[in-house]
Amino acid sequence: MKKLKRLIFIFFIILIILVIVYFFVSLLPNKRKNINFYFEVNAPIKSIEVLKVGEEPFSILRAEDEKFEISGLKGVPLDFNLCGIVFNFMKNVPAEHVFTPKEAPDAYGGLTFSFTVRDLNDNKHILNIYKKTADGSSYYCKKEGANELAVVKFKDVEPILNSKLSYVDKKLFSTYSKTFGDDGLCNGDGVKSCVVHRKSLKEPLKFEVDDKGSVLYVGGGDFKVTEDIKKSVENAPALLVADGVFCVKPSEENFKSCGLNEPLASIEYVVDYKNYVIDIGNVARAEQIPGYKENSNDLNILKYYYVYMHGLDVIYIVDENSLPWLKF
Repeated sequence: MKKLKRLIFIFFIILIILVIVYFFVSLLPNKRKNINFYFEVNAPIKSIEVLKVGEEPFSILRAEDEKFEISGLKGVPLDFNLCGIVFNFMKNVPAEHVFTPKEAPDAYGGLTFSFTVRDLNDNKHILNIYKKTADGSSYYCKKEGANELAVVKFKDVEPILNSKLSYVDKKLFSTYSKTFGDDGLCNGDGVKSCVVHRKSLKEPLKFEVDDKGSVLYVGGGDFKVTEDIKKSVENAPALLVADGVFCVKPSEENFKSCGLNEPLASIEYVVDYKNYVIDIGNVARAEQIPGYKENSNDLNILKYYYVYMHGLDVIYIVDENSLPWLKF
């Protein structure tokens, strides 16, 4: 009898322990956080029309091989990564909060962007973007025809708020690298030669890369080649990324106003057996930046130039730090 009572007592103790453990486990946060998708497109997306308030609308089309086309930018190099970001965002838009507004619609700001999404089934989905929330961490968004507004995180929305010219690829040179054979000699890829024409020079500066991969100066005149210049000759094309785009499909008037009909400098490159010609025109703008010396009130001037790469049909704006050929 005593043994039975002891077993029953132990059973109840174990049961109480299990209940307590279950209670505390139930209080732990669920690792799988449920995501509330406010805007969803279930079928593959065919095109997205983008309307930025104050600008003409344009369309982004998904072409074959996961490439994209943008209306009015045919023949212009595009940033496919940026196009992909917009398409991926529109598949499933996660909302922090969805609510029915009690205030007047203008309390959440005027329309800033509108995206009209068409899927392969020819269904149309429209998402409108309004102003930021008071703390600046999110945006107010609204589906066409819905009564509710959604609050969507800044980090999700900001990458898709781009004007048409933002989709132009700002990298002027194709990716390249220098390789060597088993004999230790350069295979001839990467940068092979560079010629710098500049108004301030009596004659061009000519550089070549020899079989060992070393940069040599082969031009005339008394010109001293430093290690920094050698590095710039080889690395500057890979680092040449524009700060912005001035225009696409430039007219003769564009070339003239930007000083590209008589460029300040013209640089010729052979990279991976391909010829490149870059023209540097007038100063597009200048910015004052603080000096880096302690207790200094001096201001440095950073200049931005109009730059044209032959064959790309784009006039870019590039800061002077990305144009070392101006200082050789």
